[in-house]
Amino acid sequence: MLRGFISARYPALLSPYYRRYWLGSFASVGGTQFITLGQGWLIFELTGSAWQLGLLGAAAALPNILMTLIGGVIADRFDKRRIIVLTSALCALLLAVLAALDFAEVVRVWHVLTIAALFSLVTGLDWPARSAIYPYLVERHALMSAVALNAFIWQATRMAIPAFGGLLIALYDTWVMFAIGAAGFAVLESTIGALRECGVLVLADAKRGDIGSTMAAYADAWVGDSPLAADAVTASPYLGFGSLQPLLDTARAHERGVFVLAATSNPEGASVQRAIGQGGPAGRSVAQSIVDAAAAVNEQWGPPGAVGVVVGATLAEPPDVSALRGPVLVPGVGVQGGRPDALAGLGGALPGQLLPAVSREVLRAGPDITALRAAAERMRDAVSYLNAPA
Repeated sequence: MLRGFISARYPALLSPYYRRYWLGSFASVGGTQFITLGQGWLIFELTGSAWQLGLLGAAAALPNILMTLIGGVIADRFDKRRIIVLTSALCALLLAVLAALDFAEVVRVWHVLTIAALFSLVTGLDWPARSAIYPYLVERHALMSAVALNAFIWQATRMAIPAFGGLLIALYDTWVMFAIGAAGFAVLESTIGALRECGVLVLADAKRGDIGSTMAAYADAWVGDSPLAADAVTASPYLGFGSLQPLLDTARAHERGVFVLAATSNPEGASVQRAIGQGGPAGRSVAQSIVDAAAAVNEQWGPPGAVGVVVGATLAEPPDVSALRGPVLVPGVGVQGGRPDALAGLGGALPGQLLPAVSREVLRAGPDITALRAAAERMRDAVSYLNAPA
Protein backbone atom coordinates (compact mmCIF):
# COMPACT_ATOMS: atom_id res chain seq x y z
CA MET A 1 0.00 0.00 0.00
CA LEU A 2 2.78 2.44 0.92
CA ARG A 3 4.67 1.66 -2.28
CA GLY A 4 1.52 2.25 -4.32
CA PHE A 5 0.90 5.59 -2.60
CA ILE A 6 4.48 6.75 -3.20
CA SER A 7 4.40 5.58 -6.81
CA ALA A 8 1.19 7.52 -7.45
CA ARG A 9 1.93 10.71 -5.51
CA TYR A 10 5.73 10.98 -5.23
CA PRO A 11 7.33 8.86 -7.98
CA ALA A 12 10.62 10.75 -7.62
CA LEU A 13 11.19 8.90 -4.33
CA LEU A 14 11.30 5.62 -6.23
CA SER A 15 14.70 6.67 -7.57
CA PRO A 16 17.38 5.63 -5.04
CA TYR A 17 19.66 8.37 -6.36
CA TYR A 18 17.07 11.13 -5.84
CA ARG A 19 16.08 9.67 -2.48
CA ARG A 20 19.67 9.98 -1.25
CA TYR A 21 19.92 13.48 -2.61
CA TRP A 22 16.59 14.50 -1.04
CA LEU A 23 17.47 13.20 2.43
CA GLY A 24 20.87 14.89 2.22
CA SER A 25 19.23 18.16 1.15
CA PHE A 26 16.75 17.88 4.02
CA ALA A 27 19.67 17.75 6.45
CA SER A 28 21.47 20.60 4.69
CA VAL A 29 18.47 22.94 4.42
CA GLY A 30 17.49 22.12 7.97
CA GLY A 31 21.01 23.09 9.00
CA THR A 32 20.59 26.40 7.18
CA GLN A 33 17.44 27.15 9.19
CA PHE A 34 19.27 26.34 12.42
CA ILE A 35 22.01 28.76 11.36
CA THR A 36 19.59 31.59 10.59
CA LEU A 37 17.92 31.25 13.97
CA GLY A 38 21.18 30.84 15.86
CA GLN A 39 22.91 33.84 14.28
CA GLY A 40 20.00 36.15 15.02
CA TRP A 41 19.75 34.94 18.61
CA LEU A 42 23.51 35.30 19.12
CA ILE A 43 23.63 38.86 17.71
CA PHE A 44 20.78 39.99 19.93
CA GLU A 45 22.37 38.26 22.91
CA LEU A 46 25.65 40.08 22.26
CA THR A 47 24.24 43.54 21.50
CA GLY A 48 20.54 43.78 22.33
CA SER A 49 20.35 46.00 19.26
CA ALA A 50 17.63 45.86 16.60
CA TRP A 51 20.04 47.74 14.29
CA GLN A 52 22.60 44.95 14.58
CA LEU A 53 19.90 42.39 13.78
CA GLY A 54 19.06 44.35 10.65
CA LEU A 55 22.75 44.51 9.74
CA LEU A 56 22.95 40.72 10.13
CA GLY A 57 19.97 40.36 7.79
CA ALA A 58 21.75 42.48 5.18
CA ALA A 59 25.00 40.52 5.58
CA ALA A 60 23.09 37.25 5.15
CA ALA A 61 21.07 38.39 2.13
CA LEU A 62 23.03 40.77 -0.11
CA PRO A 63 26.01 38.50 -0.97
CA ASN A 64 23.58 35.68 -1.75
CA ILE A 65 21.54 37.86 -4.10
CA LEU A 66 24.64 39.06 -5.93
CA MET A 67 26.19 35.58 -6.23
CA THR A 68 22.92 34.03 -7.40
CA LEU A 69 23.03 36.30 -10.44
CA ILE A 70 26.08 34.42 -11.70
CA GLY A 71 25.59 31.18 -9.76
CA GLY A 72 23.28 29.77 -12.41
CA VAL A 73 25.81 30.46 -15.15
CA ILE A 74 28.55 28.75 -13.13
CA ALA A 75 26.27 25.76 -12.44
CA ASP A 76 25.60 25.42 -16.18
CA ARG A 77 29.26 25.52 -17.16
CA PHE A 78 30.89 23.36 -14.49
CA ASP A 79 30.30 20.01 -12.82
CA LYS A 80 27.31 20.54 -10.51
CA ARG A 81 28.32 17.71 -8.19
CA ARG A 82 31.76 19.21 -7.64
CA ILE A 83 30.23 22.62 -6.98
CA ILE A 84 27.90 21.20 -4.32
CA VAL A 85 30.66 19.19 -2.67
CA LEU A 86 32.95 22.25 -2.57
CA THR A 87 30.30 24.66 -1.27
CA SER A 88 29.11 22.14 1.33
CA ALA A 89 32.67 21.75 2.61
CA LEU A 90 33.13 25.53 2.80
CA CYS A 91 29.81 26.01 4.64
CA ALA A 92 30.69 23.28 7.11
CA LEU A 93 34.09 24.90 7.74
CA LEU A 94 32.59 28.37 8.31
CA LEU A 95 30.00 27.02 10.75
CA ALA A 96 32.53 24.91 12.61
CA VAL A 97 34.63 28.05 13.16
CA LEU A 98 31.61 30.00 14.43
CA ALA A 99 30.57 27.11 16.70
CA ALA A 100 34.10 26.96 18.16
CA LEU A 101 34.22 30.73 18.75
CA ASP A 102 30.82 30.69 20.44
CA PHE A 103 31.60 27.61 22.54
CA ALA A 104 34.86 29.21 23.74
CA GLU A 105 32.91 32.42 24.56
CA VAL A 106 35.27 34.60 22.52
CA VAL A 107 32.83 35.34 19.70
CA ARG A 108 32.37 38.99 18.66
CA VAL A 109 29.76 40.73 16.54
CA TRP A 110 32.16 41.14 13.64
CA HIS A 111 32.83 37.39 13.68
CA VAL A 112 29.12 36.65 13.25
CA LEU A 113 28.61 39.29 10.53
CA THR A 114 31.69 38.21 8.56
CA ILE A 115 30.83 34.51 8.68
CA ALA A 116 27.19 35.29 7.80
CA ALA A 117 28.33 37.23 4.72
CA LEU A 118 30.76 34.51 3.61
CA PHE A 119 28.16 31.82 4.21
CA SER A 120 25.65 33.80 2.13
CA LEU A 121 28.18 34.16 -0.67
CA VAL A 122 28.86 30.42 -0.76
CA THR A 123 25.19 29.42 -0.66
CA GLY A 124 24.55 31.80 -3.55
CA LEU A 125 26.71 29.44 -5.58
CA ASP A 126 25.41 26.28 -3.94
CA TRP A 127 21.65 26.71 -4.41
CA PRO A 128 21.62 27.10 -8.22
CA ALA A 129 23.80 24.01 -8.60
CA ARG A 130 21.61 22.04 -6.21
CA SER A 131 18.45 23.12 -8.03
CA ALA A 132 19.95 22.12 -11.38
CA ILE A 133 21.22 18.65 -10.44
CA TYR A 134 18.12 16.82 -9.24
CA PRO A 135 16.38 16.66 -12.67
CA TYR A 136 19.17 14.27 -13.69
CA LEU A 137 18.35 11.92 -10.81
CA VAL A 138 14.76 11.11 -11.83
CA GLU A 139 12.94 10.07 -14.96
CA ARG A 140 11.05 12.74 -16.87
CA HIS A 141 7.60 11.64 -15.65
CA ALA A 142 8.74 12.05 -12.00
CA LEU A 143 10.18 15.54 -12.43
CA MET A 144 7.13 17.43 -11.11
CA SER A 145 7.07 15.37 -7.93
CA ALA A 146 10.80 16.07 -7.49
CA VAL A 147 10.12 19.81 -7.76
CA ALA A 148 7.31 19.54 -5.19
CA LEU A 149 9.42 17.49 -2.80
CA ASN A 150 12.26 20.01 -3.02
CA ALA A 151 9.84 22.85 -2.22
CA PHE A 152 8.52 20.82 0.72
CA ILE A 153 11.99 20.75 2.26
CA TRP A 154 12.09 24.52 2.62
CA GLN A 155 8.52 24.91 3.89
CA ALA A 156 8.77 22.07 6.39
CA THR A 157 12.08 23.20 7.87
CA ARG A 158 10.93 26.82 8.11
CA MET A 159 8.02 25.71 10.28
CA ALA A 160 9.71 23.05 12.41
CA ILE A 161 13.25 24.31 12.96
CA PRO A 162 12.50 27.60 14.79
CA ALA A 163 10.46 25.80 17.46
CA PHE A 164 12.94 22.97 17.87
CA GLY A 165 15.92 25.33 17.62
CA GLY A 166 14.58 27.60 20.35
CA LEU A 167 14.31 24.60 22.66
CA LEU A 168 17.93 23.61 21.90
CA ILE A 169 19.17 27.13 22.64
CA ALA A 170 17.31 27.12 25.94
CA LEU A 171 18.75 23.73 26.91
CA TYR A 172 22.29 24.31 25.65
CA ASP A 173 23.43 27.53 23.93
CA THR A 174 23.65 29.11 20.50
CA TRP A 175 26.86 27.25 19.60
CA VAL A 176 24.91 24.01 19.19
CA MET A 177 22.91 25.59 16.34
CA PHE A 178 26.05 26.18 14.30
CA ALA A 179 27.39 22.71 15.06
CA ILE A 180 24.14 21.15 13.81
CA GLY A 181 24.27 23.36 10.72
CA ALA A 182 27.80 22.21 9.94
CA ALA A 183 26.75 18.58 10.36
CA GLY A 184 23.86 19.11 7.94
CA PHE A 185 26.19 20.26 5.18
CA ALA A 186 28.54 17.39 5.95
CA VAL A 187 25.63 14.97 5.37
CA LEU A 188 24.91 16.53 1.98
CA GLU A 189 28.58 16.34 1.03
CA SER A 190 28.61 12.66 1.96
CA THR A 191 25.44 12.10 -0.09
CA ILE A 192 26.89 13.68 -3.21
CA GLY A 193 30.10 11.70 -2.73
CA ALA A 194 28.09 8.47 -2.53
CA LEU A 195 26.31 9.32 -5.78
CA ARG A 196 29.62 9.86 -7.54
CA GLU A 197 30.99 6.59 -6.22
CA CYS A 198 28.20 4.67 -7.99
CA GLY A 199 30.42 4.77 -11.06
CA VAL A 200 27.70 4.00 -13.58
CA LEU A 201 27.90 5.03 -17.22
CA VAL A 202 25.51 7.87 -17.96
CA LEU A 203 23.24 7.83 -21.00
CA ALA A 204 21.41 11.13 -21.57
CA ASP A 205 18.11 10.33 -23.22
CA ALA A 206 17.95 13.77 -24.85
CA LYS A 207 16.56 12.68 -28.25
CA ARG A 208 17.90 15.92 -29.72
CA GLY A 209 17.64 16.71 -33.39
CA ASP A 210 18.25 20.01 -35.15
CA ILE A 211 20.40 21.64 -37.80
CA GLY A 212 23.44 23.87 -38.10
CA SER A 213 24.56 25.97 -35.14
CA THR A 214 21.68 24.72 -32.98
CA MET A 215 22.77 21.12 -33.40
CA ALA A 216 26.35 22.19 -32.67
CA ALA A 217 25.18 23.82 -29.44
CA TYR A 218 23.32 20.66 -28.43
CA ALA A 219 26.47 18.69 -29.19
CA ASP A 220 28.60 20.90 -26.94
CA ALA A 221 26.05 20.58 -24.15
CA TRP A 222 25.49 16.82 -24.24
CA VAL A 223 28.80 15.33 -25.40
CA GLY A 224 31.29 18.21 -25.15
CA ASP A 225 32.88 19.80 -22.08
CA SER A 226 29.58 20.94 -20.55
CA PRO A 227 28.46 19.82 -17.07
CA LEU A 228 25.54 18.17 -18.87
CA ALA A 229 27.90 15.96 -20.86
CA ALA A 230 27.16 12.25 -20.59
CA ASP A 231 28.99 9.13 -21.71
CA ALA A 232 26.45 8.78 -24.52
CA VAL A 233 23.36 10.59 -25.78
CA THR A 234 20.30 9.68 -27.83
CA ALA A 235 19.58 11.73 -30.95
CA SER A 236 16.78 12.07 -33.49
CA PRO A 237 17.78 11.84 -37.17
CA TYR A 238 14.45 12.89 -38.65
CA LEU A 239 15.78 16.17 -40.02
CA GLY A 240 18.10 14.01 -42.08
CA PHE A 241 20.93 11.84 -40.81
CA GLY A 242 23.43 14.43 -42.01
CA SER A 243 22.03 16.98 -39.56
CA LEU A 244 23.63 14.91 -36.76
CA GLN A 245 27.16 15.49 -38.04
CA PRO A 246 28.09 18.19 -35.45
CA LEU A 247 26.93 15.82 -32.71
CA LEU A 248 28.83 12.86 -34.15
CA ASP A 249 32.02 14.89 -34.58
CA THR A 250 31.90 16.31 -31.05
CA ALA A 251 31.17 12.90 -29.55
CA ARG A 252 34.09 11.36 -31.40
CA ALA A 253 36.44 14.16 -30.28
CA HIS A 254 35.49 13.55 -26.62
CA GLU A 255 35.31 9.73 -26.89
CA ARG A 256 31.59 9.61 -26.20
CA GLY A 257 28.82 7.69 -27.90
CA VAL A 258 25.64 8.52 -29.81
CA PHE A 259 22.52 6.36 -30.08
CA VAL A 260 20.39 7.33 -33.07
CA LEU A 261 16.64 6.68 -32.95
CA ALA A 262 15.86 4.13 -35.66
CA ALA A 263 12.76 2.10 -34.74
CA THR A 264 11.12 2.97 -31.45
CA SER A 265 8.45 1.01 -29.59
CA ASN A 266 5.81 3.73 -29.49
CA PRO A 267 3.00 2.98 -32.00
CA GLU A 268 2.99 6.58 -33.28
CA GLY A 269 6.50 6.18 -34.67
CA ALA A 270 5.59 3.44 -37.10
CA SER A 271 3.97 5.77 -39.65
CA VAL A 272 7.35 7.44 -40.22
CA GLN A 273 9.90 4.79 -39.27
CA ARG A 274 8.35 1.94 -41.25
CA ALA A 275 7.58 4.06 -44.30
CA ILE A 276 9.44 3.13 -47.46
CA GLY A 277 12.07 5.78 -48.06
CA GLN A 278 13.23 7.30 -51.33
CA GLY A 279 16.75 6.60 -52.53
CA GLY A 280 18.83 3.57 -51.71
CA PRO A 281 17.71 -0.02 -52.23
CA ALA A 282 14.09 -0.49 -53.23
CA GLY A 283 11.76 -1.35 -50.39
CA ARG A 284 14.09 -0.09 -47.65
CA SER A 285 12.27 1.49 -44.69
CA VAL A 286 13.23 4.81 -43.14
CA ALA A 287 14.36 2.95 -40.00
CA GLN A 288 16.61 0.69 -42.05
CA SER A 289 18.12 3.66 -43.86
CA ILE A 290 19.05 5.17 -40.49
CA VAL A 291 20.68 1.93 -39.35
CA ASP A 292 22.61 1.77 -42.64
CA ALA A 293 23.76 5.39 -42.28
CA ALA A 294 25.02 4.70 -38.75
CA ALA A 295 26.82 1.59 -40.05
CA ALA A 296 28.55 3.69 -42.71
CA VAL A 297 29.87 6.07 -40.04
CA ASN A 298 31.15 3.19 -37.92
CA GLU A 299 32.86 1.66 -40.94
CA GLN A 300 34.52 4.97 -41.74
CA TRP A 301 35.70 5.60 -38.18
CA GLY A 302 36.70 2.03 -37.44
CA PRO A 303 36.21 0.04 -34.23
CA PRO A 304 34.91 0.36 -31.66
CA GLY A 305 31.61 1.55 -33.15
CA ALA A 306 30.75 4.81 -31.41
CA VAL A 307 27.41 5.21 -33.19
CA GLY A 308 24.61 2.95 -32.04
CA VAL A 309 20.91 2.84 -32.80
CA VAL A 310 17.74 2.59 -30.72
CA VAL A 311 15.44 -0.33 -31.57
CA GLY A 312 12.40 -1.05 -29.39
CA ALA A 313 12.09 -4.42 -27.67
CA THR A 314 8.42 -4.76 -28.58
CA LEU A 315 8.83 -4.52 -32.37
CA ALA A 316 7.65 -7.48 -34.43
CA GLU A 317 9.68 -6.41 -37.49
CA PRO A 318 12.87 -4.63 -36.35
CA PRO A 319 15.40 -3.29 -38.87
CA ASP A 320 18.46 -5.38 -39.70
CA VAL A 321 21.35 -4.34 -37.43
CA SER A 322 23.75 -7.17 -38.29
CA ALA A 323 26.08 -4.85 -40.25
CA LEU A 324 25.91 -1.92 -37.80
CA ARG A 325 29.30 -2.55 -36.14
CA GLY A 326 27.97 -0.72 -33.09
CA PRO A 327 25.69 -1.22 -30.07
CA VAL A 328 21.90 -1.39 -30.15
CA LEU A 329 20.01 0.22 -27.27
CA VAL A 330 16.82 -1.74 -26.63
CA PRO A 331 14.24 0.12 -24.50
CA GLY A 332 10.89 -1.32 -23.50
CA VAL A 333 12.09 -4.42 -21.65
CA GLY A 334 9.95 -5.53 -18.73
CA VAL A 335 7.15 -3.21 -17.65
CA GLN A 336 6.65 -1.89 -21.19
CA GLY A 337 6.03 -5.36 -22.60
CA GLY A 338 9.39 -6.49 -23.99
CA ARG A 339 10.41 -9.98 -22.86
CA PRO A 340 14.07 -10.52 -21.91
CA ASP A 341 14.00 -14.08 -23.23
CA ALA A 342 12.82 -12.92 -26.66
CA LEU A 343 15.67 -10.49 -27.41
CA ALA A 344 18.27 -12.89 -28.79
CA GLY A 345 19.08 -12.09 -32.38
CA LEU A 346 16.78 -9.04 -32.47
CA GLY A 347 17.22 -7.59 -35.95
CA GLY A 348 20.07 -10.02 -36.61
CA ALA A 349 22.09 -8.65 -33.66
CA LEU A 350 25.32 -10.40 -32.74
CA PRO A 351 26.15 -11.63 -29.20
CA GLY A 352 27.07 -8.67 -26.99
CA GLN A 353 25.56 -6.12 -29.37
CA LEU A 354 22.23 -5.56 -27.60
CA LEU A 355 22.00 -3.25 -24.58
CA PRO A 356 18.57 -3.75 -22.94
CA ALA A 357 17.21 -0.75 -21.02
CA VAL A 358 15.55 -2.06 -17.84
CA SER A 359 15.42 0.97 -15.52
CA ARG A 360 11.63 1.20 -15.32
CA GLU A 361 11.28 -2.50 -14.58
CA VAL A 362 13.80 -2.16 -11.75
CA LEU A 363 12.37 1.06 -10.30
CA ARG A 364 8.86 -0.36 -10.02
CA ALA A 365 10.20 -2.72 -7.33
CA GLY A 366 11.06 0.23 -5.06
CA PRO A 367 11.28 2.08 -2.84
CA ASP A 368 12.66 -0.70 -0.66
CA ILE A 369 16.43 -0.92 -1.31
CA THR A 370 16.55 -4.69 -0.95
CA ALA A 371 13.72 -5.08 -3.44
CA LEU A 372 15.40 -2.71 -5.89
CA ARG A 373 18.67 -4.61 -5.65
CA ALA A 374 16.88 -7.92 -6.14
CA ALA A 375 15.04 -6.56 -9.19
CA ALA A 376 18.27 -5.25 -10.71
CA GLU A 377 20.01 -8.57 -10.17
CA ARG A 378 17.03 -10.46 -11.60
CA MET A 379 17.04 -8.35 -14.78
CA ARG A 380 20.82 -8.62 -15.05
CA ASP A 381 20.58 -12.38 -14.93
CA ALA A 382 17.62 -12.42 -17.34
CA VAL A 383 19.56 -10.63 -20.09
CA SER A 384 23.07 -11.96 -19.38
CA TYR A 385 22.67 -14.66 -22.02
CA LEU A 386 22.83 -11.94 -24.68
CA ASN A 387 26.57 -11.65 -24.11
CA ALA A 388 27.25 -15.37 -24.47
CA PRO A 389 29.25 -16.41 -27.55
CA ALA A 390 27.15 -17.82 -30.36
